[in-house]
Amino acid sequence: MKIIVKNITSLSLIMFGALGDLALRKLYNSLFILYKKNIINKKINILCLARKVETLNTFRYTIYKRLIKANYINNKRDLVKLINFINCLYYLNIDFTTLTHFKFIKNQNLKNNLSKLVYFAVSSNIFKIICKYLNLNKQLTKTAKIILEKPIGCNLKSSININNYINNIYFERSIFRIDHYLGKRQVKNLLSLRFLNPVFYMLWKKKYITHIVINLAEHLGIEDRWGYFDKTGQLRDMVQNHLIQLLSMITICIPKTKQISVKNIYKEKIKILKDLNNSFLTVDIKYGQYISNKFKNKIFNGYLEEKNSNKNSSTETFIYIKTKINNFHWYGIPFFLMSGKRLKQKLSQIKIYLKKNSLNNDLNNKLIINLQPKEDINLNKFKIKQMSLNKNNYLDSYDFLILEVIKGKQDWFVSKEEIDYSWRWIDKVIHIWKQKNIPIFYYKSFTWGPIG
Repeated sequence: MKIIVKNITSLSLIMFGALGDLALRKLYNSLFILYKKNIINKKINILCLARKVETLNTFRYTIYKRLIKANYINNKRDLVKLINFINCLYYLNIDFTTLTHFKFIKNQNLKNNLSKLVYFAVSSNIFKIICKYLNLNKQLTKTAKIILEKPIGCNLKSSININNYINNIYFERSIFRIDHYLGKRQVKNLLSLRFLNPVFYMLWKKKYITHIVINLAEHLGIEDRWGYFDKTGQLRDMVQNHLIQLLSMITICIPKTKQISVKNIYKEKIKILKDLNNSFLTVDIKYGQYISNKFKNKIFNGYLEEKNSNKNSSTETFIYIKTKINNFHWYGIPFFLMSGKRLKQKLSQIKIYLKKNSLNNDLNNKLIINLQPKEDINLNKFKIKQMSLNKNNYLDSYDFLILEVIKGKQDWFVSKEEIDYSWRWIDKVIHIWKQKNIPIFYYKSFTWGPIG
């Protein structure tokens, strides 16, 4: 996303889960990129909270090493920027479930006149207790903004419970439910591709489409996230948010007003999610779990052999769903949703299969939209190249979304209503899984999973 924003000269951010996987892999990187580009600077305080006992110098050095390794430093000026950024970080080890520990947050030098963000980079099962204790200690004002990471809850009931509790304390306009896929440039471009390009606008109809495949494949396994992932699984972790968001983006209708505003797109997405629930016709579900395999002359553990694993776990690391949306626009068109860990390669891709040309039945027509690791669009054998981009002028997904929160813009975040409808659908999938007693299929690491 191209940067068109005034410099933000004062910011106070409190991060719960400061030594977690998300913070270490994504959040510090994004915050440093914003700092390096001079979008945020000067009076910046980032209070990092975690349970691990750590000295400030050791913590800062940990983040310093990770950012050096991420290859953000190209010259002496960048190194000075990094050192200045590291000095904006403060560390406090507290137990998030202990009220008395929250008083220590007040003792940090976070000035009240600064814009305050609170990032919940932790499991959603402690969202309520954190909000409760922040509120009891009167540590957030009405101008504060709260960022909630996915998935929120583990089913519809728990999701509603968490969201309602937070809504009773803080205004909805102050709550930002993040799905980083919505911050990807190619995902935001989907609406322009669909509605503003006359060629694709004409093709994007059931009259010309046989089926659609959305595949979010991950090359990595669980790494050190067993405790979180085994309680969640691939269905709740990836399908409930990323895949359903992509499905809604590629199936919504152009608003009747012909105006592609955020408000109108939101209404159309809700319509699709309602249709998905009302016409639930999942005809095929497969669950998988990766096992060990050799890759680049090294043996990689299977899911049940990972560190701190439960040897009897039946949690899925791969999910495949065939479903339909039986509204007027998509009646009869099957949608295939797939996502898995430890697959052959990292890939986020949408494939739209078009009906064969009557003049050439051998031609396999398809429109391929690649979201990552590369970004491009292919129509049959013709590649539609993206414009060459100056990376200094564009932001990645988390960078862009954090900046949107700072500006107070809700445009590319997920609403409570969208989450409710997606959980309704996921609960139905889980019900079918249990009702039909669908078995787990095992697949070798670094393959394309149990469906080949």
